[in-house]
Amino acid sequence: MRRGLWGVWALFLVGAVLAPTERAGAHPFGAPQTAEITSSGKTVSVTWHAPPDDITALAMHLGLLNGTRTYVFQDGALVPGESDAQDSEVLAAAPQLSAYLLEQVKVTTPEGACAGALAAVGELAEDGARLDFACPTAAASATVQLALLTDIHEAYQTLATGPDVQRHLYTLEADTYDWRLDGSGESAGASAAGQLSAAVALVALAGLGGWFVLRRRRLRHVGGTTSAVP
Repeated sequence: MRRGLWGVWALFLVGAVLAPTERAGAHPFGAPQTAEITSSGKTVSVTWHAPPDDITALAMHLGLLNGTRTYVFQDGALVPGESDAQDSEVLAAAPQLSAYLLEQVKVTTPEGACAGALAAVGELAEDGARLDFACPTAAASATVQLALLTDIHEAYQTLATGPDVQRHLYTLEADTYDWRLDGSGESAGASAAGQLSAAVALVALAGLGGWFVLRRRRLRHVGGTTSAVP
């Protein structure tokens, strides 16, 4: 009976990793993106980092890459081959990156909405991208809405950190969080700890599913979608 249950779990996990979607080609079941929330005066900054394969997925989503990209399964995640090393440079140089990030990230304080701008983007895979939001006044708190890559796949997550060891796991269902900016924020509480535990469990399950995946797939980008070809 136990062997049968393991077989069901194996099929479920492989299906979760390989299941086709409208925009397949990323691995939202791998390590999450990260974001750092900081503030200085009237400015609230959000610095975003993502794994190289997620950077490639975003570049493909924005229509910046031509041809095909070869992906392989590694430790339960779908990762790009060496030929994709320049994808982060293409994305960093594209004006679509700024438009996308500012569409997916919003900052609001009790005094009103904050106007955002892409402030820094160098070596995207190493340094990430920083968004600066100019707020009406220096505020003690800010609400940050963050929905990065969840429009590509609903399972994408972003692990965010803020002042005074605040943490929040952004998901499709939990894309808004109130951050304390004046040093009075609580350290990670039970809610955040539970969210992080869920993220760890998700990565562990995806890793187990990777044991059952033995073949390489080629992903082809056509008309805004990516299809897998054995």
